[in-house]
Amino acid sequence: MKIGEILELIKTDTPANIAKRADVHLSEKLLRKALNKAGYEYRNSGEKGWYFVGEGDEETVQEQLIYDFATAGKAKANVSTNVNKEPINDTNQRYKKTFFIRYGC
Repeated sequence: MKIGEILELIKTDTPANIAKRADVHLSEKLLRKALNKAGYEYRNSGEKGWYFVGEGDEETVQEQLIYDFATAGKAKANVSTNVNKEPINDTNQRYKKTFFIRYGC
């Protein structure tokens, strides 16, 4: 969906309701962030609404897809910060050996 189309929809509806539409495929938060990345800001004082404050031509930006500015959610690598939670020592090893002898595991 183009940014210009979304801006037209926002004039009559909230970003939360627009994000729920089947053809948008973005959450409200991602929709707002994408508009900010595209050079728009929401003004709450005076005339409320989204205004272009970015660099370049506004018409060019409005012809681009919103998905070009939307980023994926937080992707975290599977990195363990607690690599060695418990140091292996003689007591720990003796416990494991005793456990295996008693229970046969």
